[in-house]
Amino acid sequence: MNINNLVEELIFVGKIKKLSWFNETLINKQWFVNLIIDIANKKNTTLRNILYSLFPIVEYFYSTKYKNNDTIFSDYQKWAKFIKDNSDIIINLAINFSTQGNIPQRAAIIIDYINRQNIAKEGNNIIIELGCSYGLLGIVFENTNKLFIDNNCKLAKEYFWLKKMPMINPKIKFNYFGYEINVPPKEFIPFCVWDKNKRKKVSKFINKFLLKGIIFEQSIESFLKTNNIISTSPVIIITSFVLYHFTNTKFIINNLLKKIKSNIHWIDLSRNKNLPLIFNNYKYCCQDWIYLSYNGTPVAEIRDGSDDCPNWKYI
Repeated sequence: MNINNLVEELIFVGKIKKLSWFNETLINKQWFVNLIIDIANKKNTTLRNILYSLFPIVEYFYSTKYKNNDTIFSDYQKWAKFIKDNSDIIINLAINFSTQGNIPQRAAIIIDYINRQNIAKEGNNIIIELGCSYGLLGIVFENTNKLFIDNNCKLAKEYFWLKKMPMINPKIKFNYFGYEINVPPKEFIPFCVWDKNKRKKVSKFINKFLLKGIIFEQSIESFLKTNNIISTSPVIIITSFVLYHFTNTKFIINNLLKKIKSNIHWIDLSRNKNLPLIFNNYKYCCQDWIYLSYNGTPVAEIRDGSDDCPNWKYI
């Protein structure tokens, strides 16, 4: 593991989380470095993903032990002691569930793009999400009319904090299939949302809707090894903030591009960070900004937020 990269990622994640003590000084804490190395040796993922995973995992596990409104992140000493005392369990959770918090409202920008570009057809369409977590995006796809048309988007306003509503074609339906090697516990999902008020909205959404589609407990690689997809209905493959989990992104992206045909499409949401196959030919893409890409080409940038995708602008 490259220690210099760990310093860089500590600075980035610390700024995102706005915790003064979560910064490059943690590189001097040998117990912390050993923890990161232990997870990295047991899970083929990026340093950024490991660091991000410590937040929902530690908070989730803390909530199972202490039923109060206290926060484990109130100070460094408290956080460090809890991790040291429970390191084996936390490492195991990080290996199995990582940052699987697919924020449901992320589906809005995808739905909007699909409808504006006439990618889907009236009737049934197929959505395949790789790295689908608990299938929350699938629930949104299955309930597009209920969320975004009925009663002037009343339910969308109740469960989401979108600043833009997607264009909807009420005659378009979606059949959802997800791929996730380890489906996380339902109770874990909301902890992947850092803002407490937004977390409450995600919790309400999870408890209100059930997924009708199917989640295959298989890896992304297993999907990529399947033969060519044959379908009379449009097929839309989605990768939502999942590519940064992997160190073999070139393999994944190249194999996704091979599957694209006239009625097979690939839509990705990613931050412009170490994904050269998507971003290296587009100088207008700013470093660390989040973009929606269609078949490997950036087509929209996220505005007024981060990986919650509350607003967007086409480019």
